Amino acid sequence: MVSNPHFYGQSTTGTPNQIEDGVDFPHTGIIKALADGLGQNYAISGFDITFDSATQIDVALGVIFRDGKRHEITAVPNLVLGRTDVSENSYHLVVVDKDNAIAIRTPSDKDKVANYTVRTLTGGTATEHKQGDTVIAVVTHNGSNPAPVQYLTVDKAENSLSIGYSNNGTYAEGLTIDTDAGDTTIENKVADKDIIFKVNDATAGSVVDRLILYGDNDPSYPNTEAKIEGSLLVTEDIQANKLSIGYGNSPSIGVAEISSYSATEDIAFKAGSGSPERLRIKAADGKVGIGTTTPSSSLEIQDGLTTTGAVLTLSTKEPSVVANDVLGQIDFQAPLDTGADSDLVGASIQALATATFSNTVNATDLILKTGASETATEKMRITSAGNVGIGTTAPTNPLHVVGNALFGTVTGSEGTAPRNLNLVGADAVMRIARTSANGDPSIELINLSADGNTRNSYWDIYTDGDRLSFRSRHQTGAVSQDIDIFNIAELTNNVGIMTTSPANTFQVNHLGADANNGIMIVREDSSTADGDLLGGIGFDSTDGNVPSSVLESSAFIASIATEAHSTSDKGGNLKFGVSLINENDDTVSTIVANVGQPDTTANATTHAGLNSRATTAVVGAATYAPTIGDSGTLVIFTNASSNLTLPSVNNTTSVGVQFTVFNETGSAINGQIAVTNSATINGGAASALDDIASFKAATFVCSGNNTWIRIG
Repeated sequence: MVSNPHFYGQSTTGTPNQIEDGVDFPHTGIIKALADGLGQNYAISGFDITFDSATQIDVALGVIFRDGKRHEITAVPNLVLGRTDVSENSYHLVVVDKDNAIAIRTPSDKDKVANYTVRTLTGGTATEHKQGDTVIAVVTHNGSNPAPVQYLTVDKAENSLSIGYSNNGTYAEGLTIDTDAGDTTIENKVADKDIIFKVNDATAGSVVDRLILYGDNDPSYPNTEAKIEGSLLVTEDIQANKLSIGYGNSPSIGVAEISSYSATEDIAFKAGSGSPERLRIKAADGKVGIGTTTPSSSLEIQDGLTTTGAVLTLSTKEPSVVANDVLGQIDFQAPLDTGADSDLVGASIQALATATFSNTVNATDLILKTGASETATEKMRITSAGNVGIGTTAPTNPLHVVGNALFGTVTGSEGTAPRNLNLVGADAVMRIARTSANGDPSIELINLSADGNTRNSYWDIYTDGDRLSFRSRHQTGAVSQDIDIFNIAELTNNVGIMTTSPANTFQVNHLGADANNGIMIVREDSSTADGDLLGGIGFDSTDGNVPSSVLESSAFIASIATEAHSTSDKGGNLKFGVSLINENDDTVSTIVANVGQPDTTANATTHAGLNSRATTAVVGAATYAPTIGDSGTLVIFTNASSNLTLPSVNNTTSVGVQFTVFNETGSAINGQIAVTNSATINGGAASALDDIASFKAATFVCSGNNTWIRIG
């Protein structure tokens, strides 16, 4: 006898090998795979096979049904066939193994179909564990690319369950279970028969009914559609159109009633026999009323009299409340809107414990949360002490604002605000507005005595419509003693110190007295050394970088310490500097003049004065024609074709204009100094006095109208 292992595809007990023969056609292995499929172990869909070569394939993802479950299988590339002799045919099996991985099973010889691992029963009868392959396809190797493939998929996308019974020797369908993308349907196929759910009740010592869905009315419970034994009985009174919820075996003993008189009537809830209505759901709009039959909103509660009114309580079940426990919360949300952020909680009101509760403590903060593109987060808090915080979770005053704030009644686009305001923050902005009929808007800075009755100092910042002023005010408030110290004119933005009408960008008025006679630029340094910058004024433009150092300006006037400073040594000089033409940003400018001691004092007795470098023009084979404004320039000729045209001095205001010419050409120059307006040199024609010997110099000085004097 050959024992039946009771698993499809296995030939004998303990022998996983299939029966083989030499027929050149897929045979016993395929028969075994088909038989295995009858045992609910089959490929459903997918698993498209692509040949990379005659000996290598790629298998796409697919779905199998194994042991009552649907499994999605991952694609596998580059699977190599085991038998690759082009002189023979061999039939390989593509399978999903017990680990749900796609694999190749190779035949033992040519002209045969491969064997595969069948499912086995392990663990005895108590625990069934099925292992083995699910066959997808038979792949032929015959040297072709592609080669023939026989798929064993069923393309079965849905499963249904039919439960039948023998009815006088004839199969009858009793119940079906079907499912699709939406619903699962359980249907009793036999008319007027019940669906009964039973449990093994250890207390009762037997199998008992727990839920009965009646196919027809039970005579014991007329007009009843379903019964839950032991705890709840739900019946439908067809005559009165009421749904009664009772207990025990007597549905006439009702504990609540839900009434619906018609499709257009409301649903009312009553508690207790003969009790008044407690809750109503309006049929017309779905509004819910508690204590009222005419709710005016989605939920309306009417209750209480005089000073009580209706009370809605949110309470926690936590028996030991500690800090940060939530006592109750109301969320506002649009869960049906489409989109990620729109489904989040948009706003919340939360009661948060801030201490451990006891007989004497119930400290609770009320928190308001809102969101913009995220779950609502805290924006405002009222603490148990009554402090209100906006932008802070720990307000320390009755109103504590972190961030920008507007206080007061807005009138027009500009608005108004009260006088008392404290703003603290990196981006704090305060607006004080007052209509012209009520005086000038101002900010007062007052230092008061401890009792608040005496002004120790009194300042304010105000605007009268024409300027912004910083004012020192008399402690008694006498207007005659108010002094506008710093003023910014509205139309020009000119800044004035000790003047309310600055005529230029910056104007300083003074009284000519000690401590009130000018501007001081002071280095605040307790270790000023020789060569340190005491201060300066720079001149530059916004074209390019504005220099961070005065000494890098396009032009500057600066003071440099000429010795280490102390109470007895305060030496310093004045430097004039300029940036040279074509010089880059952030380059220290060139010092062209010095007022004071010379920088070099070694081995000499020096005296303060003015020293400077000459303004120089080096001229090649060209004509240099300076203006009167270039007076004092040293002109150096470096080419035999160098020329100079002196400027016009056809007036008496150019007296003293001078130019020095140095001949560096290596030979004498002749006729290369020209004048305008027939001006004379030393009382004669210019042509007679324009020769300069090699490496010699001549200075030409204007002495009057069209008159030059040559020196040298």
